[in-house]
Amino acid sequence: MSPEIALSDPFHEILRDQHFQKKLVLVAVDELHIVDQWGTFRKPYSQLAVLRDHIDRRVPWFGASATLDPAMLKRVKELVGFAPDVNVIQTSVDRPDIKFILRPLQHAWTSFKDLEFLVEGAKKQPIRAADILKDELHDTIADDPVNKDKVAEWSQAIRQGKQDEVRLLLQDQELGNLAKARVTEFRRLQERIVQSSATDIEAVNKQRCQRIRKTMVYMEHIADLEIVEQFLVSQLVAIGIPVVVTSKAVTCYYFELTEDDKCAISNEFKK
Repeated sequence: MSPEIALSDPFHEILRDQHFQKKLVLVAVDELHIVDQWGTFRKPYSQLAVLRDHIDRRVPWFGASATLDPAMLKRVKELVGFAPDVNVIQTSVDRPDIKFILRPLQHAWTSFKDLEFLVEGAKKQPIRAADILKDELHDTIADDPVNKDKVAEWSQAIRQGKQDEVRLLLQDQELGNLAKARVTEFRRLQERIVQSSATDIEAVNKQRCQRIRKTMVYMEHIADLEIVEQFLVSQLVAIGIPVVVTSKAVTCYYFELTEDDKCAISNEFKK
C-alpha cells in the first residue's frame, strides 16, 4: 500500500472500524529510506507520522532499509514518528546474489527493444508431446543391450528426423520385435500426453510467464511506461501466449492514483 492510499479519506474510514483495528498486528514500512528521499515530491511519504494518530498504540511499527546512513536515520525517525530511542537492528547488507550489469544499447532508446531480454525466460518453448514420445521410444529401445550397433544407428536416425531410414531399420526382425514389445506402453504414454484441455494450455502459458524473472523498470513518463508495457506484451503474444495471461505477467504501477482507484484498494481491506 502506498502512503497516498494509507493517508486517503477512504482508508481513514477503514481505520475507524474497530473490527479492522483488532485484526491489525503490525505496520511495516519497507524501503524506509525513501520516506526521506521521496518526501520532497511525494508529500505523503513525509507525513506517515500522521497515520499513527489513526492506529491503535498497541500496534508495533517496523521499518526496513539497506541504505540508511546515520543522518538519514535520524530524519526518518521523525518523519515516521519513531521514538528517538527506538530499537535499531543492524545486519550485513552484503548481497552476493545482486550485481550491476551494464548493457550497451543495441537499438534506438525510443524503441525500447533493448528491454526484450526481460521476457526471454518465457520464450523457451515447452516440451511438446511429440518430442516426449519420440524420446520415450528411443530411450526404451536404447536401453536394450542386444544389437547395440543397430540401436546406435537407429538412434542417430530418429534424432535427425530421418523417418524413412527409421522405418527401414525397424524392418530388422530383432529391432522391430523390440519396438513392438514396447508399443503398448508407448501408446499409454501417448494417451496421457495428447489428451490436453484448454485448462492445460492455460497452465502451460502461465508456467512460461512464471519463468520471467521478477523485474521492476522505472520510467519517468507515463507515456513511455505504457509503450514499454505494450512492447513486452506484444513480445509474449508473438510467441503464442494470450493477452489474458500476459496482462498479469506485465503490469504497470503508478504513484498517482485516481480517487476511484484509492477507494477500490481501500475496499479490499473490508473483506
